[in-house]
Amino acid sequence: MANRNTISQRTQNALWELRNRARGDEDMSLLGEANAINFAAYIAYVMNAYELGNEDMQELEDVLRHETPSLEMSDYLLENLWRGWMRLAILLRNRFDQDGLRELALGYEDSRSLGRSAGQHGTPESICNLAYAVLDIEDGDRIADLGCGRGDFLTGVVDRARDLRLYGIDNDREVAALASIRLDLVARDWEVETGDMLEMDATHAFDKVFSNFPFGMRPAFMRGQGDYYEMMRFGRLGIGRPASADWLFNKLAYDSLAEGGRAVTVMANGAAFNGGDMQARKYFVNNGMIKAVIALPANLFPSTGIATVLVVLGKNDGHIRMVDATDLSVSGRRWDTIGDDEIEAILARLESDCDYSRLVDAEELAAAEYNLCPTRYLGRSIELENASSIGELALSIERGASITARDLDMLTVDEDTGLSFLRLSDISDGCIGDDLPHLRELDSKTKKQWLRTGDLIVSKNGAPFKIAVAEVPEGKTILANGNLYIIRLDTERIDPYFVAAFLASDDGKELMERMVVGTTIPNLPLRNLKDIQLPVPDKNVQDAVARQYRARLDEIEVLKIKLEKARIGAASAYDEAVGR
Repeated sequence: MANRNTISQRTQNALWELRNRARGDEDMSLLGEANAINFAAYIAYVMNAYELGNEDMQELEDVLRHETPSLEMSDYLLENLWRGWMRLAILLRNRFDQDGLRELALGYEDSRSLGRSAGQHGTPESICNLAYAVLDIEDGDRIADLGCGRGDFLTGVVDRARDLRLYGIDNDREVAALASIRLDLVARDWEVETGDMLEMDATHAFDKVFSNFPFGMRPAFMRGQGDYYEMMRFGRLGIGRPASADWLFNKLAYDSLAEGGRAVTVMANGAAFNGGDMQARKYFVNNGMIKAVIALPANLFPSTGIATVLVVLGKNDGHIRMVDATDLSVSGRRWDTIGDDEIEAILARLESDCDYSRLVDAEELAAAEYNLCPTRYLGRSIELENASSIGELALSIERGASITARDLDMLTVDEDTGLSFLRLSDISDGCIGDDLPHLRELDSKTKKQWLRTGDLIVSKNGAPFKIAVAEVPEGKTILANGNLYIIRLDTERIDPYFVAAFLASDDGKELMERMVVGTTIPNLPLRNLKDIQLPVPDKNVQDAVARQYRARLDEIEVLKIKLEKARIGAASAYDEAVGR
């Protein structure tokens, strides 16, 4: 069976020749329109199947109206038949045999529109393959794809088992029609509807459900009708009023399952940890609705580098299998994939504990504010003496001031005014640089972001994260920017340099990385920063570590000075040698 991006070279060459011949023909502009070739190839395929001539237009309309298996599909084809599709169908019919037409209708996708259509309507083949394996497709399964787009998942599942009953729904009429013609070529028992999945018939019950719903949708801007929308608006779904629509779609996927069914959804990583969705995650966890969460590798989608997780929904005992699969990908030229070997590795991690997988109970999840990022719970065991969290040890934690580059340029002056601005780039090797930008003035409203000696500075984005302890000269004021956290520790309990030394160690780095969200741009949210555990040993131990750490920082500074002198010497070596 031809799936997306599996068009044979022979067919590609023939299509290229056809494009070349039609160059400059305005009537053939549809050759460059997304999905037009698929629809025209299908029409040509139908004409061949019913032995219709190129002039048998009335007969073709009758076949499309009465013989095609979907009324919505036939209506869409008939409405658009005369906007160039018919001429294109005849051209394709004259150039390709029946197998070639089937191949085009089923598998063609214009690479020029791949990023757009993949982001809106498509699911990468490797993610479909992973979903098939996780869902464990069996003979006779009733399978749904909620938000089916072009039908990538449904057309690919056909060869996985026998007697499957397939259902898809999408609110884009064109891609729903495209999914219909593709399924008509490969499946026997199928149905595709055009409509809002959140308004679908609640009586549907499926053995397996898949949904790669749109990323980044906000419930506040969704204007549909029906029970789900009403319950969402009034907070009656049990999931509160979530910040993102991901958990609303997840609720629909779960509710669409038959007894003992299983669903797989792909959602943005942010919905697994953000504060606005915590109530929804709590509801799913406490009601035993999640079987597993799999952190996927980055760069799997042609249209976006957003970090994603695969959520396995179904009734369980409250324990959730957390799997880190971010290391399991095959590098590609423009985006990456998940190969067969990687899928086998993910399945193995789903079955048993290892460094990349373990079961997490509801109590541990509750303690972590129902964070469902797998990396939060995985890693080697780190033993800490008399551990306390940063939140417990801090007198205050502030995020630096947000100043735009334009405003900073307007505020920056050459002379030393005693007012400086600390940027992320000014921190290197645990030290704050001496050459900070001078500012003309400071707004008194930013006083909370003015540094004091002893403040611990931690970068918001990483990794690795930048860490330093502020040393503010007398008479100077330093304002930290918004990419930095300012942590004012209770120095009666813990030494800032001891903390900096710990966070710079392998144990400290790993504990910080476990709190990171996102893969494209690793980010340390404030609530996660507060939860990072620190050892709090005896004061004598802290002092010894702090002294040694500061001595190493001094060595680094001396070496930097020597390195700079060596660079200057290297740059002037020629002039000195020739006496210039």
